[in-house]
Amino acid sequence: MTEETMKKELNVTEVLDRVKDLDNYSKRNLFTGRGYTLYYVTDGDFGCLPETVMHQCLRIFLNQHCVDGSMELPERIATLPNNVKYPMMRHLDYIAGNDSYYCGRDMQEDATLRLLRHVPKDIPINVHNLMEDLNVFFGGAGKGSKSEIEHRWVLMTAGVYRKDKEA
Repeated sequence: MTEETMKKELNVTEVLDRVKDLDNYSKRNLFTGRGYTLYYVTDGDFGCLPETVMHQCLRIFLNQHCVDGSMELPERIATLPNNVKYPMMRHLDYIAGNDSYYCGRDMQEDATLRLLRHVPKDIPINVHNLMEDLNVFFGGAGKGSKSEIEHRWVLMTAGVYRKDKEA
């Protein structure tokens, strides 16, 4: 297989629209991980995301009552106190694969799940952008390259990224 055929783009808009269209019973099954609802919503295509990461992203979306928020995950991390922020930034390094010793796919998946499990219900996270960025970090195709997304995330966690100055 060539690199081009391995890189898959994830249709996040379609997945999130299908989640919105589910009835309450199916949403509850999707949230708890019972049944085949996750496979129905995604058509069995997770892009390059691991199944557990996809499920956790959709759980965040369901916690937000199927409304996409305006804050991105690195922006949320930037608002945390330093004693919480710096360990989470280490997880971001694992996700981006910067640490060559620890950056295996299992470690990347574990670090991603740890970060996503600490997203509170009252903070509206932009799940659409999060899923697109994570798909690129896990080896898929997306709107930006891995280095561009990583640079944007670093600027967001530092608190110097401005959406109105996006180039």
